Amino acid sequence: MNWRTAAAVLALLSPPAWAQTAIIYARHDSAAMERLRAAVAVYDTVLIDRTIPAGEQWRAVMARAIIWSPRVLVLWSASAAQSVELGTEWRMALVAGARLIPVLLDDTPLPAELGARQGIDWR
Repeated sequence: MNWRTAAAVLALLSPPAWAQTAIIYARHDSAAMERLRAAVAVYDTVLIDRTIPAGEQWRAVMARAIIWSPRVLVLWSASAAQSVELGTEWRMALVAGARLIPVLLDDTPLPAELGARQGIDWR
């Protein structure tokens, strides 16, 4: 393993200093995400994809935040249920053992893995 590969692995293994709560969402739910981000930011540091610095590899940054954040809020809606990217992200949070909190935006049923968790009703 060369030093570049080792550095990349170590970067993924070390917790980011800026992420306490990650919010994942479907693009269609951006307005609801902004309201939730404002509420959570009152008491915690929040990471969303829009706060990733220019030039960063956003998938890697989001994966790192999801893996290391103690809380991951997933905005759930019909759009969220159709999003492959969002599905990958919330499943990653489950595997990482994050406290995954569904935030319900409409009446779209949760998948069993999310439905087993207490959520927040924002309908």
